[in-house]
Amino acid sequence: MSPRNAKRGRPETITGPGGQEFDVVGPARPIRLTKAPPIPAEAGRDLLVVKEGRIFVCSRFDGDIHQAAATGEGIYCDDARYLSEMRLTLGGKKPVLLSSAADLAYEAYFELTNPELKTDGDRLVPQMTLNIRRRRLISDRVYERIEIRNHGVVKARAELEIVLAADFADMFEIRGVRRRSSRGQALAPKHEEETLRFAYLGEDEIFRETIIEMDPDPRNLELDTDSAVATWEVNLKPGESQQLDLRFEPSASGERKRRRSFPAAESRVQAGVKNWNEACTRIGGLHRSFDRFVSASARDLRALLTPTENGSILAAGIPWFVVPFGRDSLLTCYEMMLLNTTPARDTLLYLAKHQ
Repeated sequence: MSPRNAKRGRPETITGPGGQEFDVVGPARPIRLTKAPPIPAEAGRDLLVVKEGRIFVCSRFDGDIHQAAATGEGIYCDDARYLSEMRLTLGGKKPVLLSSAADLAYEAYFELTNPELKTDGDRLVPQMTLNIRRRRLISDRVYERIEIRNHGVVKARAELEIVLAADFADMFEIRGVRRRSSRGQALAPKHEEETLRFAYLGEDEIFRETIIEMDPDPRNLELDTDSAVATWEVNLKPGESQQLDLRFEPSASGERKRRRSFPAAESRVQAGVKNWNEACTRIGGLHRSFDRFVSASARDLRALLTPTENGSILAAGIPWFVVPFGRDSLLTCYEMMLLNTTPARDTLLYLAKHQ
């Protein structure tokens, strides 16, 4: 059954644009927030945000994404949340956060360590034995590299578990607006050919997927109607490390991006940053603090650039909306004319077309 005729009766399966069949769970449940988000103020919990192009990620400072929270955590693309939960545990326990940063806007680092763990035969893995580094990069999709290193003097074993879910909620729902009509069809997650897929057929007849690739493939993957739990065995001698790569691709109507490795994706973004910097006016030489201020401002302005059919425009409201605000976009472009005039031209073309 194709997505376009899926509303006739109650289908048992829906076939996506790529030919995969998904079991229909039923009408998607409305988003239930733990509390209504304060507007226009930020939610109570601060978020670490990274953005590149049409994709941005809001997470906690340890890298986790929690579901059904007023903070609006998740992976977003084009006003929809493509991942609503990503929680990592080691040995059944939450890792201890040491530090995190997102200085480059498109990339974030999370340094964590293990709490005290008991493994086979009640062998104890003391706290601070394992270093857990999460490195998150946004390019054409979201790349997550998790590296675990044993800094202890004995062998360490533990189970790494990641819980994943996708609700495909739109930005208005996430911000507390109640829908008058029902949501689209919720589809059960599917795992095949080393790929995990979450899918959703919206009321707008658009078939959306979150395509997750995991390398290496998990030792065990448990699927529920709206979530998945993946587990890997961590078995490290002193000084050894183990690496896990996750790739999250938001897809609408079967559109796919070219697959890239983590280094290739990083080089692609760095090339874009280099082109932006070369196109900007060079301002500096007055004082080191002033130079850092100008550099950070240029970097942040680039992070706001969002591609459209008329070039890239400055979007406003990260992480609450990330949409074109005509007045705000124009004022920002006017104030940065000395730095770069291209956003002003592209923003005017976009707003003129949609006036």
